[in-house]
Amino acid sequence: MLDAPRACASAEIVFPQIPEQLHVFGYGGRHMWSEIVAIYRASKKSNDINWFTAHIARPPAALVVYFAAKTRVTPNQLTFLSVVVAALACAVWIAVPGYLALVVAALVFELSFVLDCADGQLARLRRQASPLGHLLDFLMDELKAMLILGSIAVRLWQETGDERLLLVGLGGLFCLAAGISLTTFTRRPEYAPAAPPSSASSSASSSASSPASSGPARRSPLASVLAPVEWVARVLVHYPQYIWICALAGRIDVFFWAYVGVNALYLAKTFAGVLLRLGRFAPPAVAEPPAVAEPPAVAEPPARADPVVFYRFGAAMSQVRRAIIIAAGRGRRLGPHTEEIPKCMVQVGARSILEWQWRALQEAGITELIMIRGYRADVLTSFAHKLVPSASFFDNPQWQSNNVLLSLACARAALDQPALVLYSDIVFTPAVACAAAACQDEIGLVIDRSFRDIYHGRTEHPLDEAEVARTGRDGKVAQVGKRALPADEAEGEFIGLVKLGAQGVTTVAHALDELAERYRGREHEPFARAQTFRNAYLTDLLQELIDGGVGQRQDRGSAPGAAAASLHASSPHAAHAAHAAPGAPMWPIWIDGQWREIDTGQDLERAVPLVSSGGKEWT
Repeated sequence: MLDAPRACASAEIVFPQIPEQLHVFGYGGRHMWSEIVAIYRASKKSNDINWFTAHIARPPAALVVYFAAKTRVTPNQLTFLSVVVAALACAVWIAVPGYLALVVAALVFELSFVLDCADGQLARLRRQASPLGHLLDFLMDELKAMLILGSIAVRLWQETGDERLLLVGLGGLFCLAAGISLTTFTRRPEYAPAAPPSSASSSASSSASSPASSGPARRSPLASVLAPVEWVARVLVHYPQYIWICALAGRIDVFFWAYVGVNALYLAKTFAGVLLRLGRFAPPAVAEPPAVAEPPAVAEPPARADPVVFYRFGAAMSQVRRAIIIAAGRGRRLGPHTEEIPKCMVQVGARSILEWQWRALQEAGITELIMIRGYRADVLTSFAHKLVPSASFFDNPQWQSNNVLLSLACARAALDQPALVLYSDIVFTPAVACAAAACQDEIGLVIDRSFRDIYHGRTEHPLDEAEVARTGRDGKVAQVGKRALPADEAEGEFIGLVKLGAQGVTTVAHALDELAERYRGREHEPFARAQTFRNAYLTDLLQELIDGGVGQRQDRGSAPGAAAASLHASSPHAAHAAHAAPGAPMWPIWIDGQWREIDTGQDLERAVPLVSSGGKEWT
């Protein structure tokens, strides 16, 4: 289930009598009730689709989760059960006449939505949320929508004898099915417009249609007028919980006409957009100029779709399930904020940096968290385990005297399967994490094209400290790192998030082993652009891989964990990686400003308003 922000109501206000009732039935009284309230608060969403969901469905869903959490019941099983309950309600509408049956069936249908809420709450409580679970939930919701529309059409025909209602119902089903198909079509990467790379003078005005566009989208005057209408339409069309109100009033026909109407309007609007984009006349033919002999051109690489378009569905294609966060350093430039805690625990608005990261990573399908500890390892361990009970750790005992690259070397044993590797001082939207996880390349670097906008007024961390990047004519990353090239020649900034596929992670692991052997006892000698190997950054390794400076030797029998040996640690994994060809290819994963680095107190102050006002983009 895709996570979203929390609702503002508390369970005690919604159901003030439940504790006493539970005590009467012997289920544990107020202690049990406090656990249910805790489940409700921990697993609810802060910006639910409508009032009915937040105040009517989620509190009893927390009760379902309370009992289900102690069993082997899975979130997917609750999803399937909600369909069965909805089908039962629809069967009653068709088979049993009368007002009482109408109301009872509506209440049973409401129970199906309680179960539909409970599956996501259980998934979030167990840390089992995934894009695949979201897709299953979406599929089951559409099946239920067809069931309810068809059954209500049949009931109204039975009550009135007007056969035209069956035709309207059939038309409504067509609109519903066509709308689902159009939604899937318009979200395909072949249809979604790819954002062009930003120029050196580009601003932050990226396309508002991009799922990961930076900042709140600016509405046109027409869009502002239509916004309330669209909000009402979403309430009507998204899992119609208001149907029980129509049933109590004996006016199920009100629901029927509203539901058919909204689906018809959605179909018209979406199809019109496709028609306007793809149904235009071809431009007038222009006579070709006489051919001029020119030297043969270099073949251009095939066009590559912007991976950000995979935000909603592309993460399900990814095989990456592990995230490795390099969190050994202290972050002295944050001053008093890191006197007692590591940098990743610093609060940025309502959440810590680590909480922002984990929420985004979960939506990308990440289920395993590995952290590299150093400064205040004890505090970090306790904090991370509260957030992710299954989190595991590697230690950098010399964190005070080495840098990012050797911190990663301490986790050499974890470089045995595809992973996202990231810095601990960045916050980013779920779209960025999904784009990284969905990248089909073996090594993908997340690079921000709009990085210059972030540096306006950023006096405590100037532009010349950015890990800038530039691609070559073939589209691959050619240069990356601090002062790798003049900032005015850079295409973007590497944000500190790398996707490593099965071969990519092997390439990096083999390179670490080779470097550890090469620099054994010589850690104070220069490496790449770093003054010493001990002070090298991750980008120094990446540039060496691009240039073919490491990873070139076949060394199937080298000593296990050689990289970690330079830190007086050991790894159980042998360096059995295959030979890595010179110039390991790295591809950019382009984004446009959907992240922030929290390196200084100024960065922290500037990031809080962004994440607090970013709306659904950040949640």
